[in-house]
Amino acid sequence: MIPVSGKQLLQYQLRLAAMHGKKVLITETEHDRPALFSGKQMPDFYDVGQEQAQRFYDTVLKSLIQA
Repeated sequence: MIPVSGKQLLQYQLRLAAMHGKKVLITETEHDRPALFSGKQMPDFYDVGQEQAQRFYDTVLKSLIQA
């Protein structure tokens, strides 16, 4: 969940990108119980993020790069 101010900033960034002819692709990584600074779980968070990044590349980015 993004705080209200974060959502508004994201909308500004998306509009600015569109004004400059840019396309923004967004992906999300979900964790069982996320916390900002959870030292013990941090390696797991990185692993899940890396797996999501690979899936995003395989399913979205790869075809855009090859086009």
